[in-house]
Amino acid sequence: MADINDAITQNLDLAALMADALYALGSADECQRAFEALRSLTVCDPTVGSGAFLLAALDVLDPLYTAVFNRAEEIAAGGGGACPAFLAEGRGPPSARNGVVK
Repeated sequence: MADINDAITQNLDLAALMADALYALGSADECQRAFEALRSLTVCDPTVGSGAFLLAALDVLDPLYTAVFNRAEEIAAGGGGACPAFLAEGRGPPSARNGVVK
């Protein structure tokens, strides 16, 4: 059985793989669960240096949040089901969307 170590050994672009999986979500419920999983992540920079580590983490997480938001908006616009609850948080001015990543 393949695991994360195999993916790293194969030098897969895990961020692109994850974004592709998020763009393929099929329902509002799946989008909601993906959003909640992303929201539950915690990033710790124990060295508290220049912030480069945290900015790099944001570079990985931001496209994933974008993928979930975009897919949720596609599903909501297509009338294929209920609108995910988190989608209302991302609507409005761009600064409101930026507050989703905390």
